[in-house]
Amino acid sequence: MKNILAALAIGAAFAAQAQVRPMANSAGQTAFSLDQAVAYALANNINIKNAQTDFLSSRARVGEIRAAGLPQVNGSVAYNYNAIVPRSVLESGKGAAALFGGGQPSPVPVGMPLGLGFALPHSLNMGLQLNQLIFSPSYLLGLKASSVYTGLTAKQLDKARIDVKASVTKAYYQAMVGQEQTKLLDYNLARLDTALRATRALHKNGFAEQIDVYRLEVQRNNLESDRENALRQVQLAVSALKFSMGYPIQQQLTITDQLEGAKVELATQPEAFGNYDQRLDLQILNTQEQLAQLDLKNRRAGYLPTLVGFASLGAASAATRFIDMLPPYASFTGADGRVYKASGLAGRYPDVLVRDANDNPVLGPNGQPIKAYQDGYRWYANSVIGLTLNVPIFDGLSKEYQITQARLTLKKVADSRELVKNAIDFEIDRANIAGQNARVRLQTQERNLNLAKEVVRVTRIKYQQGVGSSLEVTNAEVDLRVAQTNYYAALYDALVAKVDADVATGRLTAN
Repeated sequence: MKNILAALAIGAAFAAQAQVRPMANSAGQTAFSLDQAVAYALANNINIKNAQTDFLSSRARVGEIRAAGLPQVNGSVAYNYNAIVPRSVLESGKGAAALFGGGQPSPVPVGMPLGLGFALPHSLNMGLQLNQLIFSPSYLLGLKASSVYTGLTAKQLDKARIDVKASVTKAYYQAMVGQEQTKLLDYNLARLDTALRATRALHKNGFAEQIDVYRLEVQRNNLESDRENALRQVQLAVSALKFSMGYPIQQQLTITDQLEGAKVELATQPEAFGNYDQRLDLQILNTQEQLAQLDLKNRRAGYLPTLVGFASLGAASAATRFIDMLPPYASFTGADGRVYKASGLAGRYPDVLVRDANDNPVLGPNGQPIKAYQDGYRWYANSVIGLTLNVPIFDGLSKEYQITQARLTLKKVADSRELVKNAIDFEIDRANIAGQNARVRLQTQERNLNLAKEVVRVTRIKYQQGVGSSLEVTNAEVDLRVAQTNYYAALYDALVAKVDADVATGRLTAN
């Protein structure tokens, strides 16, 4: 009982859980929106399942602590066979030997050693034992700590759910941006194929040089390579999403959400510093501090006494033959009208007879002596009721050292609060700066993309009218692809910055 709070404090570092929620019915589903992907992950992610298992384990541990204060009842059956009956050595004519004799056929001289057997070959004992804890400071503190411990595991699972939601959201954004980028590459590739066919026709008719065709072919080859690479990156992003969701990697998964300007704008508006109380990290630390305080009280309570009540009820029997200890017992009515109970299945015990007041054998209805064993009873009951008071006196200063360790642990937890607050401030500051940078970068890359599109449009017109070169068109197309790549990279950074800001400020909840 004294180690209950210590076990709770240690287990608190590993348990993680909130309330167990039913799994979503998503059998056969392959297309997911972001909300559906998050819901699937909350129901199927292995980390959350393990956290739920830890929660159930913590509840069982609380039940175990509570059970220690309930009545403890145990039953026992013990059979012994004395292959060699033990004997007690006495001197004849002295002490107990003068009362029991030596069991010898002839008198033994006084002072001679006698081996007296006070047991029979077979013995059987049955009983019930009841123990009840009446007073224990450690038990009372353990009950108080159990509710704190349950709350801690609930907060830890909520944190696990938040981590999974953030991971799934980032992976979904990566896959979504990758698919949009692939679509744009397909569009560029189709447009370049059209330009290549037109340039080949112009070259065939003598209006374009062969070098112009070569430049477009090189550009197309590079664009095709970029497209294949983008497809592989999307495949990798979808696999990362499956892993975060707890979705089978080998099964097909399709994302259904599309990039929208409103969502992008929302994703680029991180707020200022949030409230510390909204962060589960600090809530978990506060709960751990409560457990550390209770553990310190528990160590100090080790100097107080404990009181336990107990009661037992049993019966014992012994016989030369094992069968004589077993019922049923035969009953006989003697000549004097009294009822006598013989022992054994057949009522046979040859050495002891039922005798009357004149030491004459009592005859049964059939005229034969009634054989018995102490009026025929083989079993003798026993019962004990009592209290045990344990008072600690001196343990070599073991408790004092335990108190010192508990006090230092409490100090360490309290000191960690400032570290956690600074870490939260740093995360919020970093999220704000990253969000501001992402917003500015996205706006810049969006302007660059629009300018690159306009440059491509103008250079193509100039080339078609014969006042521009194919090299200018090629360079403009390359600049457009770079602008598109930079735009989508900035877009993804803005979406991720929103998720990081929600986590840092505590806006992203477990539900």
